[in-house]
Amino acid sequence: MMNGNHTLNIILKPNETLFVHLGWLQYCPVGIIKKTKFLWSWRYPFLSYLANLKEMQVLKLPDTMTETSLTLGSKEDAYKHLIAVDLNQYQAVVLHPRHVIAIQGDVHLKKCWVLNRLHGWVTGRLRYIIFYGTGTIYVYGQGGVHLEQVTSQQAVRVDQYALIGNQANIPFTTIRNETFWGYFREKEALFDYHFMGDGVVIRQATVSPNQIAALNSNPFTRVINGLSSIVGKVLGF
Repeated sequence: MMNGNHTLNIILKPNETLFVHLGWLQYCPVGIIKKTKFLWSWRYPFLSYLANLKEMQVLKLPDTMTETSLTLGSKEDAYKHLIAVDLNQYQAVVLHPRHVIAIQGDVHLKKCWVLNRLHGWVTGRLRYIIFYGTGTIYVYGQGGVHLEQVTSQQAVRVDQYALIGNQANIPFTTIRNETFWGYFREKEALFDYHFMGDGVVIRQATVSPNQIAALNSNPFTRVINGLSSIVGKVLGF
């Protein structure tokens, strides 16, 4: 198991490009070339937009620099931890794009639809974003990031909303985790992921109440909460 850090120091070499989301670059030396790119890749414009890989800083070295050190970290939330996912080691990785904060090297995207799988409809994830290539992806997690090894002898169970990503070749299923009332009240995930086989799973240590409410909300409770809010304002609550 590997835990993330509040900040990550990374090395940028000649002919390498680093894409960083705004608000995550804590330090870079004077003289480095910085530009803004509104879409991570024009090769995958629609996918880049849907994966929230937009409005990113692009960093490159000038010809006069051999290599340099940069620091990544959240400027707003000290509870967000970072970890580097090396695609040379893990090959293809399925990730929740909202957790990706930077991309370095030769990385590609592809999508995988799971319309014919029950767990896709159960969890509300009908499409997966797969990152592959030879580069490195930097992801964040709330309260810590754990990289756990899964084997055929030792399966791993992960809370639905704590999951950041997993190696693409690991088979998994969903397991009922909570009573319906906990899910209905937007306090708990209704299902957990159960991973089996050989590979790696990435999860965050904690999930904030706001994240649970946003990810766990369903249309019926949103309507009820909206009506309750309107009635409450009318009655002065």
